[in-house]
Amino acid sequence: MRNNENYRLIAENTINLLALIEPNGEFKYVSPTFNSLLKYDLNKLKTRNFFDLIHQEDLEGVKHDAQTYCKKT
Repeated sequence: MRNNENYRLIAENTINLLALIEPNGEFKYVSPTFNSLLKYDLNKLKTRNFFDLIHQEDLEGVKHDAQTYCKKT
């Protein structure tokens, strides 16, 4: 249980953008830096799909990478 608390503290206090994203683009977690750096409303962002934020020209490659790197073993 203590490890989970440590991970939460790290994620919530990092200067990096952190997100947990399902292969289908569903957000499972977004760090507070999405608000502090990009001014995204975190509650609204969590209801959106990650792929909606990707430029159309890059979308196919990003979807491919998500499927490749997010495969369950």
